[in-house]
Amino acid sequence: MSTKARQQRTLFPQFIPERIRRHVQISRSRIWKQKTSLDVLVSPSKPLLSSFEEAESMQFSRVTEGSVFAEAGWNTVWFYMELPELPELPEFTELTEEAAYLLWEVNGESTIFYQGEPWCGLDTAHRWARIPAGARELYIRCSSYETGIWMHEGENRVPEPAAEGYQFYHASAALRDTLQWNIYNDLLLLEEYLRYELEKLELTSPAVGKHKKLEYLPVGLRKLLHKTDLALDTYDLGDIHECSRQLQELLKTKETSEFLNSPNGSLSLIGNSHLDLVWLWPEKATREKNIHTCSTILRLMEEYPDMSFTMSQPWLLDALETDAPSLYRQIQERIDEQRWELTGGMYVEADTLIPCGEALARACVIGQRVFQRETGELCPTLWLPDVFGYSQSLPQIASAAGIRNFYTTKLLWSSVQSFPFTSFVWQSMDGSELLCHLSQVGYESRASVEDLKHCSEANKQAALHDDAILAMGFGDGGGGLTDEQCERAKRISGLLDLPAASWQRADQFFSRLSEVRHQLPRYRGELYLEYHRGTYTTKHAMKQAYRRAEKALQMAEAAAAFTGNSENIREQSELQSKLQSELQSELMPLWKELVFSQFHDALPGSSIALVYEEMIPQLQDIAERAKKAAAELLSNEGSRTVLFNPNGIDGTWLIHLDSTQISTMNRETGKSKEKNTVPIQ
Repeated sequence: MSTKARQQRTLFPQFIPERIRRHVQISRSRIWKQKTSLDVLVSPSKPLLSSFEEAESMQFSRVTEGSVFAEAGWNTVWFYMELPELPELPEFTELTEEAAYLLWEVNGESTIFYQGEPWCGLDTAHRWARIPAGARELYIRCSSYETGIWMHEGENRVPEPAAEGYQFYHASAALRDTLQWNIYNDLLLLEEYLRYELEKLELTSPAVGKHKKLEYLPVGLRKLLHKTDLALDTYDLGDIHECSRQLQELLKTKETSEFLNSPNGSLSLIGNSHLDLVWLWPEKATREKNIHTCSTILRLMEEYPDMSFTMSQPWLLDALETDAPSLYRQIQERIDEQRWELTGGMYVEADTLIPCGEALARACVIGQRVFQRETGELCPTLWLPDVFGYSQSLPQIASAAGIRNFYTTKLLWSSVQSFPFTSFVWQSMDGSELLCHLSQVGYESRASVEDLKHCSEANKQAALHDDAILAMGFGDGGGGLTDEQCERAKRISGLLDLPAASWQRADQFFSRLSEVRHQLPRYRGELYLEYHRGTYTTKHAMKQAYRRAEKALQMAEAAAAFTGNSENIREQSELQSKLQSELQSELMPLWKELVFSQFHDALPGSSIALVYEEMIPQLQDIAERAKKAAAELLSNEGSRTVLFNPNGIDGTWLIHLDSTQISTMNRETGKSKEKNTVPIQ
């Protein structure tokens, strides 16, 4: 382009944003090359978690583009495809130019299996996956249920399932052009940043119609427009290497040492996938989602060696050890490398208002045992981003379990008052404390420019500590990080007034925050959420079954403690000693089941009906098993009737006996207490 033409164009910078948007589309269309459509076969529907060994023996038939392969329900199908000959490509540690990918357009939630093991997830947010080196065939397990992986309006997503069921659209194998991929991600961030800044200045223009003149513009923004425009000139002239170089210069990342000294604040990027254990799906679907999500993250870790990931519910790791041992072993390796962080404190992200104190303590104890098993240490952070309120006893219970920190986001949902702090110290009434951080953008950020700016600028304690947590990755239905989000993370710190950003672990963030702990504000009492309040008066049957199971387990624990103390009984029969040992070994699995039911969508009542159809009988069974075990232990071979008070409170009681039950009455008030029935042998 001539110098004169370029000088003339600088008179009309209002057209540059539209030009950048167009080149985002152009570069996206050129990412995939040598694209080859695949012939895909499909199996009949099978139950969730059907195995690879079952898939190998299934009868497959060809599936056509646009056809419905499964009705909505709690089932899966298997797809099978042979891959075309692709150039031999180096492993990702040596990758410099391009890699082979499977492009997948299906509106179900899918997991690739290679050589019998889960390889990588595919879904509406994860549209492609790297093909394993040397692979000549792939199996894909695909589920037909609500994914819960939400895409924003306008994002490049697969269509929602049709009324008649889940559809197969297209499958291809292709090579990814690394240069075009980098240019696309550079332009995507630049376009979004410019659009955000121009909207803030009320200087955006329509695609068609009169464009607003950019006569007054911050100098940095004007330079950015001009330099991006020059880079696009080289792109249009065919010199994409020079274009890429110029764009990289625009987005040149700050040195790591500047992370905590940036004039625009800093963000700790936490790789995250908030997976609801039961919500719009039952537990068996969660197990599928767990495999789908973890396999995806493991593949991304191979491609992005700086990326780290935070897993917040130990139950998921326990489930993975059973459902996908190969993934479990890979995660253990990443834990040892300090790249896969286990956090959360509790076994699941539990409701904190309905369970009694002992049950919340059990949630912490069971969770901490997993952390000790996997890391050799106690977890320092209670991670509860999505629960519906926070009991004032949490600092007391959590600190007794070795927890020092607390993270959440849900207080942002309050409908009347805004919580006044971002980082603070939370106290229980006994003086126990937790160091706390309230995220300002929620638990599934895409690291959009708006999120990045808001997370930093809304940090109310930034004058003391300018670092804030931004949890990245698709959540609710799992899925986690995408490669586009990982690419975004590499570019954030280099763009004008965006905050500096770096992959971090939660424990690293809180370690730095603790240095200014003595200067942070203090808050005492309940953290009340002005939202979801109706959940605490719904699903009566669930709450009743939970409370009965909770009380029965406490009674069984009391019986085991009583009979195990030689001062309480003069002699212990051989049978009673055996029963006590069996009871103690039986109670931990029952407590685990009970703690799972504390999950913040299950116990409050916001899950689908199927969850309660499965969970209420389980809780009823826990109660019966716990009461039966306690009664057998206390009856001492049935040779005598035993009266036992399982509560931690002394009292004087008038006892009425008949041939079938024991009832209690308060001598002082004359009012009947709840009946505790045990068989009289």
